[in-house]
Amino acid sequence: MGVNRRNTTERTGRIVRRVCLCLAAALFVLLAVTSPALAFTDVGQKHVQLPAITDLNQRKVIEGYDDGTFRPEAQVRRQHFAKMIVLSIGFVVSETDVCTFRDVPKGGPEDFYPDNYIAVCAENGITQGYDGTLTGRFGPLDNIRRTQLVTMVVRAAENFGNVNLAEPNQWYFEEGGALASFSDKDHGHNVHVAEFNGLLYSIGWKPADMYDYATRGEVAQILYNFIRVCQIRAAYVNVGGGGDFPTLHAAAAGVAPNSVVVLGPGPDVIVSAMGIVFEHTGTVAGDVAVVTDAVYDFYRCNFQGGVYNPGTNSGGDGIWIRGTSAGIVADCLAADNEYCGIDVSGGAWAVLFRNWCSLNDRHGIMFGDKAEGWLILNAS
Repeated sequence: MGVNRRNTTERTGRIVRRVCLCLAAALFVLLAVTSPALAFTDVGQKHVQLPAITDLNQRKVIEGYDDGTFRPEAQVRRQHFAKMIVLSIGFVVSETDVCTFRDVPKGGPEDFYPDNYIAVCAENGITQGYDGTLTGRFGPLDNIRRTQLVTMVVRAAENFGNVNLAEPNQWYFEEGGALASFSDKDHGHNVHVAEFNGLLYSIGWKPADMYDYATRGEVAQILYNFIRVCQIRAAYVNVGGGGDFPTLHAAAAGVAPNSVVVLGPGPDVIVSAMGIVFEHTGTVAGDVAVVTDAVYDFYRCNFQGGVYNPGTNSGGDGIWIRGTSAGIVADCLAADNEYCGIDVSGGAWAVLFRNWCSLNDRHGIMFGDKAEGWLILNAS
């Protein structure tokens, strides 16, 4: 790792993003973002689940405690998870949703928690009682096990996701699945489907762990994955609703080719993308994607075609992560760039997991200035 060559105070370049299956023509997009606000005192810049926890907190799916903490290692009760997944999907809840489980207390006419949220879960086939019926015991105060969590999320994905979950293939069972050997007559298949389709992204469980209780951080990560994988809501840049377009897909569909679109700025910015190709197609010096002072999460994306100008010492990165940005880049391809595949500088924090950074002219991955992070199973 060398010292970053760049002046990291102010440098911008035009970048082109081509959204797979959604955009036929190239689109110039510049990320203009503001400093991320850390919502909880115990979920800092280096916390691997920071993007997920921040996202769900801003969606009002999860909340913290009165002392300002989130307590990501704390366990989650079944009644609480029922409310969280209902909020993640966006179901309407009212007193007309009557819970039939015999052990679920009523929240009262002014409070839908827990009975009405559990009723909505049951009505939509997401949860069942311990005996497989809707009139037996639900166990609202029991802590939810990882197997139960995964099964409920898979049911929700199959019934309400905007994508079809794929069945695990032979490669998954022979080479690729960390949980491929897990066997359970009630939950085993759902665990395999969840892992194969990315619902367990950034979790890191082993087969022996699956009967443990799920933590708040794990639940946040899996619900975050669920929202993205199942396209419950598209990837977005500014959760506050500012900017010209709320999502990359909306920008791709709503502007003319070669337009310059600024996404943001605004408060509490999250840069989140999954399965998108970011491509610089011009000859003007520029980086493919620039993330400045934001919480970010890129999964299964491509960054290619960065053009470097040696005279101005600018451009050429697949993705340049700078300032106080914090987040993760996982299972991405950063290739065919004239400087770096992934460049992390300033005071940024990056978790780089299983990325392929090949055919870049200078470096596959470079950390500079005071940037820090974790490098796990990357190749260049």
